[in-house]
Amino acid sequence: MITEFVTNVEFQFYGSVKATAGRDSVKLGLAPGVFVFSALEILADEYGGGLWAEIFSASGEIRADLTILHNGVVLDHQAIKDMEILVGDVIALLPSFSGGG
Repeated sequence: MITEFVTNVEFQFYGSVKATAGRDSVKLGLAPGVFVFSALEILADEYGGGLWAEIFSASGEIRADLTILHNGVVLDHQAIKDMEILVGDVIALLPSFSGGG
């Protein structure tokens, strides 16, 4: 059985997600037909528990304070369960930012 993999799906990290991942971005090869939610699960499994906690709540849902962009467009957290990833897509993970002074 031959499995084809989608390549060049890039995940970009910002703020605390970037600090936890220890890098700005990562590219993963994913099977065709993977939805954004499943891709995030794969990403979190691949890069450890700290990243899992940055993306998912204790109940396994996407954290309410995490903004997810798909090719520069903000995604509703429900939409990611039905949105398929395509070759060349970029998924950005932006946690809530605070600061000022």
